[in-house]
Amino acid sequence: MNNEIVKKWLSSDNVPQTDKDIISKMKNEELELAFSNAPLSFGTAGIRAKMAPGTQFLNKITYYQMATGYGKFLKNKFSNQNISVIVAHDNRNNGIDFSIDVTNILTSLELEFICLKIINLLLRQLFSYAIRKLNAQGAVIVTASHNPKEDNGFKIYNETGAQVLPDDGLKVVELMPNVFEMIDLKVANDDSLITYLNEDIFRQYYEDCKQALIKTNINESKEFSIVFSGQHGTACKRLPEFLKLLGYKNIILVEEQCIFDGNFSNTPTPNPENRAAWDLSIEYADKNNANVIIQVDPDADRFALGVRYKNSWRFLSGNQMGIIYTDYILKNKTFTKKPYIVSSYVSTNLIDRIIKEYHGEVYRVGTGFKWVGDKINKIKDSEEFVVGFEEAVGALNSTINRDKDAYQAAALALEIYNECLKNNINIIDHLEKNIYGKYGIIHNDTISFTFVENNWKELVKKSLDKILKYSEKTIGNRTITSIKYNEVGGCYDWILDGDSWLRFRMSGTEPKFKVYYNLYGENLNALSQEAKTINDQIKTLLNL
Repeated sequence: MNNEIVKKWLSSDNVPQTDKDIISKMKNEELELAFSNAPLSFGTAGIRAKMAPGTQFLNKITYYQMATGYGKFLKNKFSNQNISVIVAHDNRNNGIDFSIDVTNILTSLELEFICLKIINLLLRQLFSYAIRKLNAQGAVIVTASHNPKEDNGFKIYNETGAQVLPDDGLKVVELMPNVFEMIDLKVANDDSLITYLNEDIFRQYYEDCKQALIKTNINESKEFSIVFSGQHGTACKRLPEFLKLLGYKNIILVEEQCIFDGNFSNTPTPNPENRAAWDLSIEYADKNNANVIIQVDPDADRFALGVRYKNSWRFLSGNQMGIIYTDYILKNKTFTKKPYIVSSYVSTNLIDRIIKEYHGEVYRVGTGFKWVGDKINKIKDSEEFVVGFEEAVGALNSTINRDKDAYQAAALALEIYNECLKNNINIIDHLEKNIYGKYGIIHNDTISFTFVENNWKELVKKSLDKILKYSEKTIGNRTITSIKYNEVGGCYDWILDGDSWLRFRMSGTEPKFKVYYNLYGENLNALSQEAKTINDQIKTLLNL
């Protein structure tokens, strides 16, 4: 802890009195955690942290610091050019204020600024699309995606519409001024540099999203009921609007969760990956005799599908949806070039078996959708895109942008669901009987262990060291053929017999240790039980 920084914060006019009161009551341990000379750094998906006073948390001063670093980075990269930056926020608390802080810094650096009216919410994937459509040089979104309500974030994009890669993230951090320079900064912002987007950008985006579709007839009315939850986020109004344009007329909103709310008051978790996020949606579905539920997370990049199956509910994972998308697109779309998929090393390898039949290729990248966008940029038009996805729910179904896109994912998922209805088969049976029956029965899962300790990264690194040094030749009933660190994937690999594997990594956005399962077998129930046995062994090994 730097005592001079603490004193400076307590005396600065830029620090609200409420923050000064909080700092004054902090214990030494809390001050150590909150104050440091080091700037915040980028993780898997931008910078995320708790909103609180201090150099290691998110507040007016640190947003000034981050925005200055990004603005200087853009000026260095695009010297002697007019630079346009798109800026907005999601539904989180303080999003408007932090967006204004970013805007003021960027205009003070004489960068042009493009946004919706600052009181509006901008969908994350629309950022990626708008950069490409408007020939902007970058974007900032104030978001922490599905993190807890106490958090916020700073996510930046490059001129292709992809999230910045680590090398550029490091350059931004290097260009961030020392915190002493920021504390008493007088910002000479220039509002004349601000241009506001209008509704045309949404209409253009909706129209271009149709590129992801294959068989959807927008003039055909789809009468089946769809329950929708926006988890209090940016898609609450816009996604139903878009789906109605595609002919889905009977969309039932989970009213309590389709209002903008930075406290996420009516949901136990805003992350549709978590089972608890679905409880209220199920009540709505049961009340309205609906058999399908769709959800997105607050910044509308993650999409998830739930379907009624044999009097219970099944919630499809990112891996399962990736498999369904892959099979459907390759079967129903005509390709004039070699088809390709981009997915992470920790995602299912069943897609490799599927695309092999079509003489295509799966490109594996590290975790974080920035790597998917980067790979698409490198391939350009030499091959033909099928889908990009990760095991975490969410996908990109066309190349109109370079980030996960819940709108495209929802539209294509509902097209596939509708096609299954026409063929009198439940989408779960289609997956487990038709696809698994042809390409192999697989169990994919992700188990997360959450740490509450402040030194969680150190604890996770110790766990990963045990994984690397594991000396047994088996786990469960599987033979371990090799143990290695996967440098590109950023994970530790246990390669098993039978085309199976386990992978381990530390989360880049949350205090979590993650275990990824990719197990082939003869029976789904048996595979599920085997995974539980292996998980118990891992917990014992790591004392979790």
